[in-house]
Amino acid sequence: MKKLLTICLLALAGAAHAQGVMQFSTDNHDFGNVPEGTMATYEFKFKNTGNQPVVIANVQASCGCTTPDWTKTPVLPGKMGVI
Repeated sequence: MKKLLTICLLALAGAAHAQGVMQFSTDNHDFGNVPEGTMATYEFKFKNTGNQPVVIANVQASCGCTTPDWTKTPVLPGKMGVI
Protein backbone atom coordinates (compact mmCIF):
# COMPACT_ATOMS: atom_id res chain seq x y z
CA MET A 1 0.00 0.00 0.00
CA LYS A 2 2.85 2.39 0.83
CA LYS A 3 4.43 1.74 -2.57
CA LEU A 4 1.17 2.56 -4.34
CA LEU A 5 0.81 5.78 -2.36
CA THR A 6 4.42 6.74 -3.14
CA ILE A 7 3.92 6.08 -6.85
CA CYS A 8 0.72 8.18 -6.88
CA LEU A 9 2.44 11.06 -5.09
CA LEU A 10 5.38 10.97 -7.51
CA ALA A 11 3.01 10.96 -10.49
CA LEU A 12 1.11 13.95 -9.10
CA ALA A 13 4.36 15.82 -8.41
CA GLY A 14 5.50 15.22 -11.98
CA ALA A 15 2.17 16.36 -13.39
CA ALA A 16 2.34 19.57 -11.35
CA HIS A 17 5.54 20.54 -13.18
CA ALA A 18 4.15 19.77 -16.64
CA GLN A 19 3.28 23.08 -18.27
CA GLY A 20 3.76 25.22 -21.34
CA VAL A 21 6.00 28.26 -20.99
CA MET A 22 5.88 31.24 -23.37
CA GLN A 23 9.34 32.77 -23.89
CA PHE A 24 8.98 36.04 -25.88
CA SER A 25 11.73 37.40 -28.14
CA THR A 26 10.75 40.90 -26.94
CA ASP A 27 7.91 42.14 -24.75
CA ASN A 28 7.51 45.66 -26.16
CA HIS A 29 7.68 47.53 -29.46
CA ASP A 30 7.89 51.25 -30.20
CA PHE A 31 6.11 52.20 -33.44
CA GLY A 32 7.44 55.74 -33.25
CA ASN A 33 5.29 58.28 -35.12
CA VAL A 34 2.71 56.59 -37.35
CA PRO A 35 0.95 58.87 -39.85
CA GLU A 36 -2.82 59.02 -39.47
CA GLY A 37 -4.60 56.51 -41.69
CA THR A 38 -1.61 54.18 -41.88
CA MET A 39 -2.07 50.64 -40.57
CA ALA A 40 0.80 49.64 -38.31
CA THR A 41 1.36 45.99 -37.45
CA TYR A 42 3.83 44.05 -35.34
CA GLU A 43 4.13 40.39 -34.37
CA PHE A 44 5.26 39.40 -30.89
CA LYS A 45 6.96 36.04 -31.41
CA PHE A 46 7.26 33.48 -28.65
CA LYS A 47 8.65 30.01 -28.23
CA ASN A 48 7.09 27.33 -26.05
CA THR A 49 10.00 26.36 -23.81
CA GLY A 50 7.83 24.19 -21.57
CA ASN A 51 6.99 20.52 -21.80
CA GLN A 52 3.28 20.83 -22.66
CA PRO A 53 1.40 22.62 -25.48
CA VAL A 54 0.45 26.29 -25.01
CA VAL A 55 -3.12 27.20 -25.99
CA ILE A 56 -4.02 30.89 -26.16
CA ALA A 57 -7.76 31.25 -25.56
CA ASN A 58 -7.99 35.03 -25.81
CA VAL A 59 -5.89 38.15 -26.38
CA GLN A 60 -7.20 41.54 -25.29
CA ALA A 61 -5.69 44.86 -26.34
CA SER A 62 -5.45 47.76 -23.90
CA CYS A 63 -7.34 50.08 -26.27
CA GLY A 64 -10.20 49.71 -28.74
CA CYS A 65 -8.13 50.85 -31.71
CA THR A 66 -6.15 47.59 -31.79
CA THR A 67 -7.37 44.26 -33.14
CA PRO A 68 -5.10 41.48 -31.94
CA ASP A 69 -4.61 38.21 -33.78
CA TRP A 70 -2.72 35.18 -32.47
CA THR A 71 -1.79 31.58 -33.11
CA LYS A 72 -5.08 29.72 -32.62
CA THR A 73 -3.68 26.18 -32.72
CA PRO A 74 -1.78 24.66 -29.77
CA VAL A 75 1.89 25.64 -29.80
CA LEU A 76 3.81 22.45 -29.11
CA PRO A 77 6.96 22.38 -26.95
CA GLY A 78 9.92 23.79 -28.89
CA LYS A 79 7.68 25.46 -31.52
CA MET A 80 7.01 29.16 -32.20
CA GLY A 81 3.78 31.17 -32.07
CA VAL A 82 2.80 34.81 -32.60
CA ILE A 83 0.51 37.44 -31.15
